Amino acid sequence: MESEINYSLIFKFAEAKRILKSDKKFILDSIYHLSDFFSVEAKVKGTLEKRFDLSDIRVLSYVSLYWEDEPDFENIMYGLNSNGHYEDNINEFINGITPIFLEPNDFNIGIIGESILINSLADYSDKILLAKSYKRSADELIKLAIESNERAEFLCPAIFCYRHSIELFIKSVIIGKEIRSHKLKKLYNIFKKLISTKFNQQVPDWFKNTILAINDFDPESTTFRYGENIETEEYLLDLYSLKIKMNLIEKSIINIKESLR
Repeated sequence: MESEINYSLIFKFAEAKRILKSDKKFILDSIYHLSDFFSVEAKVKGTLEKRFDLSDIRVLSYVSLYWEDEPDFENIMYGLNSNGHYEDNINEFINGITPIFLEPNDFNIGIIGESILINSLADYSDKILLAKSYKRSADELIKLAIESNERAEFLCPAIFCYRHSIELFIKSVIIGKEIRSHKLKKLYNIFKKLISTKFNQQVPDWFKNTILAINDFDPESTTFRYGENIETEEYLLDLYSLKIKMNLIEKSIINIKESLR
């Protein structure tokens, strides 16, 4: 994937200079006098061949803070041995140059704790798994809304996530060509026909009413996503009841999915 972003966090010499806002002499002198703190790739001969990983940039960032015309290398080494290059100001600098997506390599796998492999641990093309993810996110938002008593703050993202999970749940069981519509009423009508054809049953009223009610208030999937005004009278929304019904919708879809196999 071609991009302006350095997802590998492996830097060429010129890029390291730009990020650190330093000159060639500073980097070369730092590597020469403090070689024990740099990677093998940073110590190869020739500036064009040198490669710096994030640990190298971290060390150089720290060293630059104490660089003078006649640097006190003994003091700098003491600071590095004391992990001074992991202090808050250096962490902030490193965070500022680290993209939110990273190319997995020997440096960051198992080291960066708050991470997850995308397109490896989960198959996001599986609609029912994705639907469950959106629903779970909405569940947590509803829980926060109730516990914090700040319901308005969590309302739009919660209902948007629920609405999108319904769309994905229905699409996960629709057999045939891909349905690209976001209109819940249209999707519900296809779903209703499927239930009648495959199981000779009618969709329960609570299931139908939940989906069509959300469709009434958000027919284009834009009301709660963009905060568009609802041109209607005021209504009460029972957050707890909504969460219970979404649990039932999830269970129903999973049962239907199993029956269609």
